[in-house]
Amino acid sequence: MQKDFSISRLEDLPDLAKSIIALFEGPQIICLNGQMGAGKTTLVKALIAELGASDAGSSPTFALINAYESEKNGVIYHLDLYRLNHVSEALDIGVEDLIYGNQWCFIEWPDKILELLDKNTVFIDIEAHENGTRSIKIKQHQ
Repeated sequence: MQKDFSISRLEDLPDLAKSIIALFEGPQIICLNGQMGAGKTTLVKALIAELGASDAGSSPTFALINAYESEKNGVIYHLDLYRLNHVSEALDIGVEDLIYGNQWCFIEWPDKILELLDKNTVFIDIEAHENGTRSIKIKQHQ
């Protein structure tokens, strides 16, 4: 699977989130790649909102893992692994339980745990352009 999207305004995020979630029949592990400031956390917030989370979402940079409740989708996880130095640190905080569970899980900086991810993992690559637009490429893990 590969899908490409482009947005030019923050107001387009809810529609983008709806289109992305519609690609899947159920919970999914979704990894987000992009430079610092590309919009990874902003997109995750829109995806969490589309899934019906009662909380608006925030960056888990310091907590590493945030959990959100959704009546229709259960617990939704958002991981920001930027501060990790080694996969063993991810294992110490229980990342394995989250990525092998049956719930929605969004992971920023997934390069820290690539060896733990299976072939069903989906990657979203975000590229920020000088004119403010964002290119979003969605593909299955290779």
